[in-house]
Amino acid sequence: MNRTDTVFLAFANSDTETLQTLRQEDEAVYEVLSPLALKGHILIHRDSKATTSSVSHHLAQYRESVRIFLYSGHAGRDKLVMEDQEANATGIAHLLGQCPRLRLVFLNGCSTKGQVEELLAKNVPAVLATSAPIDDMKAMEFSRRFFTALRDQNSIRVAFELARGELLTKYPDINPQIHGQLSSWEGEPADSSLWGLYVGKDESVLEWKLPATKAAQVPKNFKPNKLIFSALVNALSPYNKQFAKIKENEAFGVKTSDGKKFNLLMASLPHIIGGQLSKILAPPLAGSQQVSRYGQLGFHRLNQLVIIYNTLMELLGVTMLAQFWELKFANKEIVIQPSDRDEVQHFLHLDTSGREKYEMSKLIAAVRHILDENDVPYFIPELEKFASQINNDSKATEALRFLEQLKGRVTDVNLEERDAIDLCVTAEESLAEVLKRIGFLANYTLASVKDISVLKYRHMAAPRYEHHMVKLVKEGASDPYDDTDVNDQLLDSKSVLIYRDTDEGRKFLNLSPFIIDENAFVPSASINKLFIFQQFDDSSEEYNFKHIYKPDDPHLVVADQFEYAVVKLQFEAFREFVNEITQA
Repeated sequence: MNRTDTVFLAFANSDTETLQTLRQEDEAVYEVLSPLALKGHILIHRDSKATTSSVSHHLAQYRESVRIFLYSGHAGRDKLVMEDQEANATGIAHLLGQCPRLRLVFLNGCSTKGQVEELLAKNVPAVLATSAPIDDMKAMEFSRRFFTALRDQNSIRVAFELARGELLTKYPDINPQIHGQLSSWEGEPADSSLWGLYVGKDESVLEWKLPATKAAQVPKNFKPNKLIFSALVNALSPYNKQFAKIKENEAFGVKTSDGKKFNLLMASLPHIIGGQLSKILAPPLAGSQQVSRYGQLGFHRLNQLVIIYNTLMELLGVTMLAQFWELKFANKEIVIQPSDRDEVQHFLHLDTSGREKYEMSKLIAAVRHILDENDVPYFIPELEKFASQINNDSKATEALRFLEQLKGRVTDVNLEERDAIDLCVTAEESLAEVLKRIGFLANYTLASVKDISVLKYRHMAAPRYEHHMVKLVKEGASDPYDDTDVNDQLLDSKSVLIYRDTDEGRKFLNLSPFIIDENAFVPSASINKLFIFQQFDDSSEEYNFKHIYKPDDPHLVVADQFEYAVVKLQFEAFREFVNEITQA
C-alpha cells in the first residue's frame, strides 16, 4: 500500500460557464509542487477533469496517504460541480472523513464556506474555503501563492498568510482570515472575508508542513537497464515465443545475455521506440573499455529515459488522434463534448514550452472519450486495458505522474549532476513500470510508404500494388531500409502507417500528417527521417515538427514549400473537421 504523502489536485470546468483560468491554475500548482514529487517527498495525484466517480475512486485509492485535497471549479454551499454532475457536499465530506492522515481540504470555488461545518464534523483538521463568489484570476493567484509557500517548507498558517499578503497588495478589498473553532465565525457576515482558513479542535494543524527528506541514495544493488530488460521481457513474452522461452529459462535460473535480448527487442518493437531504447540498452562494442554516456547514471541518461517515455506516449497519442480524424470518413453524424474538443484544440496550439510539458495522457483520454461516445472501437484495442491499468493501479499511476513531472525538471538548467544521478534510479523504476504494459506493440508494424506502383497484366484478374516502403523495425544489426511489398490491398501513399496483419487481411491506420517521413517527400533526404507534429503557429500558419530520433535537432517547419503541400492540406482539412464537428 502506498504511504507516500499524497497531494490530491482536482479541477473541474463547465462547458457552459467556463472558468478561463482553471487550466492555468491546474498547470501552475502542478509545476510548483513537482520538485517535491521528483525528490520523492510527495506524490501528486492530478485529476484535471474531475468527475464524481474519479474523485470517489482515487480518494479510496489514496485514503491512507492523502494529506491535502484541493478542489477548484464551480461550487456552492452544498455542492462541488464536477465535470459529469454536481457532487453533494455531504458525500464528499464523508469520503474525506475516511482519510486518517488528511490535514487540509482547500475548496477553491465560489461560496464553499457552507461546507466547512460538515467537514470539521467529519474530523477534517483544517478547511480553506470561500464566503462569496470569487474571481477566476484571483482564485488562481491565491492558489498558486499558497502552494508555492507550502513547497518552500512553510506551515499551513504561514502559507495562508503569505498568500493573503500577496492578494492584499493587489486587491485591498480582499482580506482573508484564519478562524478558530465554530463559535468564532459561525455568525460572521457572508462577505466579510473572501478566503477563510477554518480549524477544528486542534489548531496545531496550522503548523503542519509538507515533508522534506534527503534525496534517496543509489541502492548498492542497482544495475542500470536491469529493470528495463526485465519489464520488456515480461511484456513481450505473451506476444513472442522467443521472449516466452527466455522468461521460462530465467525462471529456472538459466540466464540469457543482454546482447541477445537487445537484438530481439529491436526486432520486436517499432523503431520509433526501439531506436530510443537502443541508446541506453545497446551493449558496449567488443573490446571497448568505454561505457556510453547513456549507460552511466547522470543527466544524459536521465534525459534519455524521459525521451523514451515521451516518445512512447506521443506514439500512442497521435495514433488516437489519427483515428479521431478517421471519423470524418465514417459516413455518420459524429458528436463531441466541448471539453474534449477543447483538449484537442489546446494540444494543436501549444507553444514550444507548453508542448514540452504537455501530458499526452490528457489527449489520449479526450480522444478515447470521443470514440467511446460514438461507439467506435479502438484501432489498438489494447489501449483500453493500458489506460485502465494506468488509472487503477497505484504503482502505475505514481510512475506516470513521476515521469510527467520529470519532463519539466530535465529542462532545468540548474539541475545538478548529483540530483540527476539520484533521479535516474526512480526514473528507471517508473519507466519500467510503464514499459511492462506495452508488449501489445509487438502486434503492430510501423511503415513509411514512399510511393506505390500498380501491377496489372492481362493474365491477372485484378491489379496488385507494389508499395515502396520502409518498415520501421530494426532488423538484426541494420537500421530500417528501403523495401518493397506487393499486396492486393492499396495502402496510403507518402504516409506513415501503423498496421496489423489479421486473418481478414491487413488493417492499417494512417498516422500522417501527425507523423511524416521526410524521405517520402524529398528524394534527396536520408532514409527514415521521421518527424512528429509539435505545434501550429496561428500567426504564421506554420506547422512545426520534431525529429523523432533526434528531438534536440531544429524543428522542421512546414509552410509553403511545394514538396510538403499535401502535408499542409491534410492538416488544414483536419483542423476544419475539428472546428465543424457537431457539439453534444
